[in-house]
Amino acid sequence: MSKLTVKALKELKGQRKIAMCSSFDYFHARACELAGLDAIGAAGSFINFFVRGRLSANDDTLEDALLALEGVRNGAPNTFIFMLPPFADEFCGVEQSLRNSATLYAAGADAIRIQGASKTKLQKMEVMTQEGIPVGGHLGLMPRFTTWFGGFKCQGKNARDALRIYEEAKRVKEAGACWIELECVPYKVAAEITKRVGIPIIGIGSGPDCDGEVQVHLDTLGLQNFHIPKHSKVYTRFHEESIEHVTTYRNEVVGGTFPTTDYGFKIDDDEFDLFMNEVEKVS
Repeated sequence: MSKLTVKALKELKGQRKIAMCSSFDYFHARACELAGLDAIGAAGSFINFFVRGRLSANDDTLEDALLALEGVRNGAPNTFIFMLPPFADEFCGVEQSLRNSATLYAAGADAIRIQGASKTKLQKMEVMTQEGIPVGGHLGLMPRFTTWFGGFKCQGKNARDALRIYEEAKRVKEAGACWIELECVPYKVAAEITKRVGIPIIGIGSGPDCDGEVQVHLDTLGLQNFHIPKHSKVYTRFHEESIEHVTTYRNEVVGGTFPTTDYGFKIDDDEFDLFMNEVEKVS
C-alpha cells in the first residue's frame, strides 16, 4: 500500500469516496492502515483522552502532539497522516504557528489541519502552503470553539449561517487548503458546498454527499461509555465487551479455572526428577 499524496488526495474528488478517521496510538493506527484507510488524523488531545483521562480538546501541548504523532506514524508508516496543532496554536501569530507546524511536519505529519476561517487562520494557511506544508481546513462545528456555538450543535441551520460556511469554504480553498473537513452541517448545505468548492469536502455528520467521511473511533468503536454523537455509527461496543471479558477473566482466576496447564510450559520428567533431587538436598 503506497501512501496517499496531496495530489492524489485532491484527484479523488469525484472519483470515489475518501475514508478517513482519527487515531490515538500505535495499535489503532496499525489497524487503520491494514484496513486500507486513506488518511488518519491525530492530535495531542488524544494523549489527554487515552493516557491522562482528561476529556478536553483544549489543553494539549506541542509535546503531546508530537507524542501522539510518533505512535500513529509508527503504526501507519504508509498512510497519509494529518495533525491538529496544539490548542495554544489557535491564538498565536503566523510565525509561531508556522514553527509549530514545521516541527510536526518534520516529525512525520503529511499535513496540518486548521480549524476556522478567520483572517489570521487564512494567513496561516497561505504561509504554510507557500512554505510547502500541506494544509487542510475544518469548518462548521469546531470542537475547540463550542462555547461560541452553545455546545456541540449543528451549524448552518439557517440561510445566513449556511451562506457564511459556504463563503468560508471558498476562502479556505483560496488560501491553499487541500481538503476541508465539514462537521455537523445540514446535509443539503454540505452537498452544495461539496458540489461548488473544488477540493475534497470530508464530512463528519454532514450527510452522504460529501467527497468522503471522517469519524472519531473513540465513538465508532465504542471505546467510551459516555455520550455517542448523533453522527457516529457504533460498529462495536469495545468498552462494554472489555468489561465483560475482564469480568470473566477475574472470575476464572478467583475460581481456579484459569490458568490450566494448557497455558504453561512443560519440563521433561527426567529433568524434573533431577530438580527434585537437588531440592531435597538443599531443603
